[in-house]
Amino acid sequence: MFIQEEPMKKLTELGCDWVRGDSAISRLKATVTDCMESDYIAKGDPHLVSLCVWSFVHGLVSLAIRERMEKFVPEKEMVLPVMKQSLHWFVNNLETRPAGK
Repeated sequence: MFIQEEPMKKLTELGCDWVRGDSAISRLKATVTDCMESDYIAKGDPHLVSLCVWSFVHGLVSLAIRERMEKFVPEKEMVLPVMKQSLHWFVNNLETRPAGK
């Protein structure tokens, strides 16, 4: 999934389902929906917000896998803590009210 060329096409060619990936996406959407319903984050399109969260995490992991974090985190042992802090900041800064209110 991370920085592979056309992984979904390959799964289709092999006649495989992406069971774990589909399960992870479904769980993320359910969690986002629960957070919206509990007013932890602003109500909106759960698919869009899930895509934003997925993309954010995917970007962090991709940078770490390809060893591109050194521009942001000079000490290699600090990569994981910085990634966790980044995700924490992202989640804590999702709006808890609709835009414009």
